[in-house]
Formats: sequence, C-alpha cells, structure tokens
Amino acid sequence: MAPSIAFCDKPRRVDGMMPPPHRAWSEVHHSVAASQRADVAGMMNERALTLASGLHARLGQDCPLLVLDGDMLRSLYDASEERANNLLDCGGPAPGCSLYGFMFDLQIGTALSEQSCLAVTALQIFASSSCEHYDLYTAQGTWRKKDDRHLPGSKHSSCESAKWRRIATLPQLRHTCNIDSGPQMHSLWLILPEPIYLTHGTTTALYLHSSDAWGAICYRMLDDTGCQVQPGVETTANSYLRVLTGTFTQSPVPFQDVDGCVCAFAGRLEFDVVTIQLEGGAGGGG
Repeated sequence: MAPSIAFCDKPRRVDGMMPPPHRAWSEVHHSVAASQRADVAGMMNERALTLASGLHARLGQDCPLLVLDGDMLRSLYDASEERANNLLDCGGPAPGCSLYGFMFDLQIGTALSEQSCLAVTALQIFASSSCEHYDLYTAQGTWRKKDDRHLPGSKHSSCESAKWRRIATLPQLRHTCNIDSGPQMHSLWLILPEPIYLTHGTTTALYLHSSDAWGAICYRMLDDTGCQVQPGVETTANSYLRVLTGTFTQSPVPFQDVDGCVCAFAGRLEFDVVTIQLEGGAGGGG
C-alpha cells in the first residue's frame, strides 16, 4: 500500500465543471449486444414475456427462463441499466502547470471485495490551450519503471516488459471553467469506449498526451520544486479508487522528455464497481 502525506499545495476548487455524459450500463460495459437490446425493446410492449435472464449480465447469467409481466420486466431492465455516478474529484490544476502530457498511477481502494473490480470509464481533464486530439495509453505496473522497451510497438520479448497500449477516447462536453475563481481554463471529458479495469493487488499506469499544444494537459504541484515528494505517494483517494503521484512530459512526441518532477493528476475520474471475468467479458455492477 502506497503511503499518503499532507501536501503544501492543496487541490484547487473548480467552478463551472460539467458532469460526464449520461450512458446506460450496457453502453459502457457492452453486456448486451445492440441487436439484443433492440430485440428486448421490441418485446417490452407484450404483457407476458418469456425471457432468458442471461440476456443481460446484471439480471443474472445462469438463471432459468423467467416468465414476467411486461411492466415488471421493463422496470427490472431499466434498473439494471442505471449507473451509480461514481466520481473521484482530484481537484483543479496549479497556475502555470500545463504541458504536452502527464502520466500517473491508479490502484483499487479498500472498500472493494475480492470478487469486485473497478472500471475507469471516463476522465475529465483541464487544459490551458484548446486542443482537439488526445491520446491515452495504459500499462500494467507503475509508470516509473517504464523505458523504451515498454513503448507501443516495441518488439522486446521479455515477459516482464509490460507494454503500453493505446486506448481509444471520445472527447466530449468541451467547456470553460474557473479555478479558484481565477482565469478560465478549458476542460473536457475523455470518454472511454472500452473501460480500463483495475484489479486487486495491481498498479495501472495511465498516460495522457496531445501533440496539439504545450498547454494540453494541466496538473498540480505537490511542493515548490517537485522534488520533495517521493514517487508512489497517494495524492487523491476514496474508498474505491486511489490516485498516485505522476509526472509530466515536455515533448509533442509521446513518451519523450519525461521529467523527473513528482506531481499530481488534476481533474475527475468516472468509474463503476463491477463483477467481471477479465477473460470472459463484463459482468454485473454494484
């Protein structure tokens, strides 16, 4: 378990932030194929239905066929599509702290059972410049132990070399907001069509980068120099999700010019608590 300490630079309040776009459970976790959802929707008008409850992961996967009243089935289906709106607010960025990229680590919190995982489904970020394109990469293990063997496309054959992989993102809800009632900042949500799943006893590294502008990613400092806080320290957390220290990159080329300063992610993380078989697909949620 990584240590946590009190920092001299507290997270800044942000005014005017927008919530993430609303998405149903099956939109995020793909527990039902689109064609199956259409079939179910078409059946809702029937008063008496015979439905395999395994059609939707959150209604149970191994149950026998159920005969349900149509209105009851609609209520059950709608309830199974609701999400808990879990957000971790990591605070606003420090003035002048913005560069091309930022990498940091995530871990599961203490409240989850061994049968549960955490699915990161979206990130809200800040920028001092308006940027159109963002790339997100993830890798197992901490960013601090990655070198050129771990870059996307690397042919390094060692099984110990956990590679970075690119994750698709859908930028949405671009808007401006104020940090501590100060100058306006750009903000947007990066929606993940495929969630990033966090499991117990592991660390997952995330790397955000844009080649569009120097001010593409904002972050916050933990001390005056960036050298007084040890890597691996918890910067923000709740009972489900822990965010650990990170650092910035100063080049428009991803993974180049990684700085040695230890800093903190600024923004918000959306997540779901799920029961999942990592090799078999998404399961139910809590």
